[in-house]
Amino acid sequence: KMLVSRRFHPRDPNRACTIENLTIRSALIIGLIQCIAMWPGTSRSMVTILAGLAMGLNLVAAAEFSFLLALPTLSAATVYKMLTQWDALTSYVGLDALIAGIAISTVVAALSVKFFIRHLTRFGLAPFGIYRIALAIGIVLYFANPG
Repeated sequence: KMLVSRRFHPRDPNRACTIENLTIRSALIIGLIQCIAMWPGTSRSMVTILAGLAMGLNLVAAAEFSFLLALPTLSAATVYKMLTQWDALTSYVGLDALIAGIAISTVVAALSVKFFIRHLTRFGLAPFGIYRIALAIGIVLYFANPG
């Protein structure tokens, strides 16, 4: 998927669509294509990035849109867990540690997104494709050799 993404990547980056120019129809299509990520082992982020490229977004805009689409879902899941597991969370780690953990994870997530966007700008998606192929080969070899 990642290695063939160049097919969808516009040859002229100036003609590529940005998030600001994305139509509601294209955004809806990208959102619906995320359903493919329900297939076990499929990366929601990568599916969304590839869908964004197919809809005409440039690579950075597709990655940014992928992260923006994740925010409501991940936030809702976090709030749900906190509401349903509040007593266990606060009694096990304490409120101070819980708040510190949320703050630290927010900062680390923001820095990770910034690094990922910078990495995509420099290297594109090919390194991720190579990594996934190498990992798949390694897993197949591991399970193919009993003992």
